[in-house]
Amino acid sequence: MKAIRLHASTLQLPSKWEDLSFNDTLYTIGILHLLLKKEIPPEIARMQMLLRYTRYRPSLLLLLREAITKNREEREIIHFNLLRLSEQLTFAFEVKEQQIIPHLTFATNPLPCVVLNHKKDRGKKFELDITAKTDLTAREFIDCFDLMSLYNSIQTETDKQSCINQLCCILYPRLPDYKQNLVCGHHKHMQLLSPARKLCILYWFVGVVQFYATHPVYELLFKKHTGTDDDPDDKIHIGMNEIALFLRKEGYGSPDTMNLNDFFDAQIKSLKDFIATAMAAGVKIEQIAGKTGLSLSTIYKLS
Repeated sequence: MKAIRLHASTLQLPSKWEDLSFNDTLYTIGILHLLLKKEIPPEIARMQMLLRYTRYRPSLLLLLREAITKNREEREIIHFNLLRLSEQLTFAFEVKEQQIIPHLTFATNPLPCVVLNHKKDRGKKFELDITAKTDLTAREFIDCFDLMSLYNSIQTETDKQSCINQLCCILYPRLPDYKQNLVCGHHKHMQLLSPARKLCILYWFVGVVQFYATHPVYELLFKKHTGTDDDPDDKIHIGMNEIALFLRKEGYGSPDTMNLNDFFDAQIKSLKDFIATAMAAGVKIEQIAGKTGLSLSTIYKLS
């Protein structure tokens, strides 16, 4: 928690997601969702969060009394102070160059389980301590990543709900066998899950992706090609499914059982082996960069 000194007391405001109660977490994710959809501005989002966390609910009588007894300048000072106080809430998002940057780093899964049709389905684990610990497999991550990307690209609400139901089905499996879980109809049960909980699951997974995409070692695996006319036609373009199949062929194991951390470690090792083999064969670093899309500095780090 963050302690804010006031005139006669100290106000405690959350400084990370773990400072929130479960219901406040759902509320904040709902506000963040509206913000990212550009339905509310950042100032309103923070103010609504502040009112929620402080439980400040002025009565109608108090508002009328203030309107009568205080002049316009005094009321503007109160509103300005509330606005300044709300700016202390920076754990959920920040604004950089007029862009909303969400912060979705959860120390643990904020929704450990869901209950549907009187049955409890436990969610996948992703815990951040000194290192990231997870029971997510490469296949689960890849399929959820594709569903997340599809969710962000489609327009109709029906299709969006279909995507998020499938994503929830994977992250909260009913059956231990991955393929059986996908076809057992469990995704239809997810229609019963409240919209707030679905958003919680979606944004938690976005946070998992953010962790790997900003990791100092793994971030290069997420860098996309620009797709401009300057891109050579023979540059290597492969997706996660192709990478998983390649790693399986190279003996790293099946994506269905490979732990997610091992999946990313295997990609880094495979890249290092590829660069070492190419350089040993006399291929110039500039040529490797042209074929892979990696920067020269990245290739030097991996070589």
